[in-house]
Amino acid sequence: MNVVSRVIEPIAAGLELAGDVGGVPGLGAAGALIAAIQNNCEKVVTHKVACKRLANKATQLHNTFEDHQDQLKESELRKYTDEVQSTLEKVNTRTRRWASYSRFSAFINDNKIADGIKKCEVELETVLESFTIGAHVLAVANQRQLLEMMKSNDENLRSLILNVLANPDGARQVAELESRGEHVAARVMEEGQRGLRDIRERHVTFEVPAAGSSNSPKSDANYIRVQRSLSKLHNLTGVPPAVKVLNGEVTREGEIPVAGGTYSDVWNGMWMVDQKVALKALRGIRVTSPKAQKRFERELNVWSSLDHPNILKFLGIVTDIGHFIHMVSPWQDHGSVPDYLKKHPNANRQHLLVGASFGLEYLHQKSIVHGNVKGANILVSAKGEACICDFGMSKVVEDVTEQAASATLTKQGSVRWLAPELIEGDISSPSHACDIYSFGMTIFECTTLEIPFSHIKRDAQVIHKLMQFRIKPLRPESPDSKRWLTDSLWDLMMACWQFEPGNRPPMSEIAPRMREIEIEVEGLHTNTAPDTVE
Repeated sequence: MNVVSRVIEPIAAGLELAGDVGGVPGLGAAGALIAAIQNNCEKVVTHKVACKRLANKATQLHNTFEDHQDQLKESELRKYTDEVQSTLEKVNTRTRRWASYSRFSAFINDNKIADGIKKCEVELETVLESFTIGAHVLAVANQRQLLEMMKSNDENLRSLILNVLANPDGARQVAELESRGEHVAARVMEEGQRGLRDIRERHVTFEVPAAGSSNSPKSDANYIRVQRSLSKLHNLTGVPPAVKVLNGEVTREGEIPVAGGTYSDVWNGMWMVDQKVALKALRGIRVTSPKAQKRFERELNVWSSLDHPNILKFLGIVTDIGHFIHMVSPWQDHGSVPDYLKKHPNANRQHLLVGASFGLEYLHQKSIVHGNVKGANILVSAKGEACICDFGMSKVVEDVTEQAASATLTKQGSVRWLAPELIEGDISSPSHACDIYSFGMTIFECTTLEIPFSHIKRDAQVIHKLMQFRIKPLRPESPDSKRWLTDSLWDLMMACWQFEPGNRPPMSEIAPRMREIEIEVEGLHTNTAPDTVE
């Protein structure tokens, strides 16, 4: 017995035992045959490349069968097991004979070996094609069964859906139903999340979770499979989490935040094992505060209902990581608009601002005041589009902390974007008109890549000059600024900066005008680089 045989035979025996113990008679034998075929193909002295291809094809057949065995009924499983095993036995018999040939015998039988390899490949392909077609028919049947379950509102629906999601192909089947207009993905997401919660509750321990993560049964293989299926379902359909309190589903990465804003610290996180998310820990708003919990519960439905390409998706909140409430949203690798433009100075600034204007118009249509419009709160998506974030937070923080939003915003570095009526104390909470004034400042910031009133060093001086002299930004004269700040755009910015709130144009007028100006700018600068993501 050579060295390879001494290694292969115990492995083959182990594969056979593992398959049979696993409850699929014959599947273990198929695994042993694969190991033998691979060993034989390595020892054939001619047609090395073709033999390696043959071994790979045999392995592909076995792996495909293993991946889909959960979909098969017992009778179907036996049928395909017999067919796979019979074909693999033929391939093993032939390759074992070729492996026994000396170099001289292999030379004499060269044509027979070549023809035999082709015959083996055809037989393997035939079984693989037959099984793949059968698996597809079964998948369609499973989809019909799932649809019937959803419509009948079966009392065992949750456990049935967990079984679907535990199948490697389950998420794709649900996505196919969704693409045909059946609208099942949201319900599957909800029942899947609740099912995971049930599993977590059965794994409750008295141990305190490690910092930055919540207590979840990570050793449960079924739990992990369902998590990955829900993540895949999210990728395939775009359906967000249906249950908005994401406790147990999210982990926080790192010991320190990666960024900070007016109200929050931002951390990297993962949802459902492999979805990268941003976790915003709201400073001073503790999870133990009943008032904070109640206030967020009121906003959850509102934020979750928002659906616009220029509004950052809200996934939910987490209250079981650390001491503060964390808001969860998809991570945006490109960061904020100002940061992105500094790295990509030739990107289309006007296009990004147009997207932001339509996002802000959408919020105002929904009676939502952003409250802190500035470049830092407009992100750039993977597709190179503007995405507004942190909307409505100023009002929430004001309600929970009982401190006027104007005071918080002033202290946290937003003075240069704030409307005069907030700074002067005429009102304590931001309004739609305040958003419009701030949007004008954001246009200035993103076209010049400078903060408003950058020539004035201290925020206190800005406040003084605004209150005493009602100053407005000076029109910059640099070539780069002139490229984007057309007369039309400057006139619109000046309209946004009217000191009387009622004289400022509404976003319903500003957004279409921004689009018109974008077309004008494209006509003036036909060589402008497009707004592609690099």
